[in-house]
Amino acid sequence: MRAITRMLAAACLLPVLALAEAGVAQHNAPEPDRTVSLQQALSAHIDAAGAVGIYFKNSFQGEVTLSGTAPTTTDEKEAELEMVCKQFGLVPVESGGFLQVVPRAEASTVASFVPVADLPTVPPSRYVVSVLPLRNVTWMDVVQALPPSGGSSGLIHAPTVPGVLVHGRAQQVLRVVRTIAAIDEAAAVVSKVIRCKHLAAADIVEALRQSAGEGCTVAAVGNQVVISGLVRDVDALAARLAELDR
Repeated sequence: MRAITRMLAAACLLPVLALAEAGVAQHNAPEPDRTVSLQQALSAHIDAAGAVGIYFKNSFQGEVTLSGTAPTTTDEKEAELEMVCKQFGLVPVESGGFLQVVPRAEASTVASFVPVADLPTVPPSRYVVSVLPLRNVTWMDVVQALPPSGGSSGLIHAPTVPGVLVHGRAQQVLRVVRTIAAIDEAAAVVSKVIRCKHLAAADIVEALRQSAGEGCTVAAVGNQVVISGLVRDVDALAARLAELDR
């Protein structure tokens, strides 16, 4: 009798469990993608754009398909805004406290200047302009030294500016600025004074001069060796001196 009762109870529970599982599956199912106008997609980012807001032209028309699940974190919202803009050849630009959405061709003319030190704090997709002072190389030196992919952000030659203007998405600008800074630093002329421990400085100078690069000088002053030239050449000769004097 008890066995029959248990079988009947189990049979009654099966439909309930099936309905519960169906409800959980339906609850966990992703929301279907939605198609909205470009205007609606951009307007959805007003709250996320900051205290002032977002500005875009009413002439921007089109439709875009967005994920059914609305973004919640700042990174998710930025990624969605970048995706929407990319489809229509637009870029989000920080300008005068506003976040403007403009055609890519106009971006460099309206983007705000962002100090190099602040670039890591700017959302990666924001279009910005930064100025990097040059101390040891010229603008043309930078253009010639940058790798092919390094100029993807774009360089601006401004004769009145003692440096180089880099424009593009903040993430790209930061990468290019760091590359340019390394190029500029490598062209710095420095001097090192190294005291010899085991050999006489006068005896080792000639061997170092044979290894010196163009524009690099080596001289003996007492029992010290003075090496002057580009950073990379000076470092190389200093390493060579250490090998000979050990």
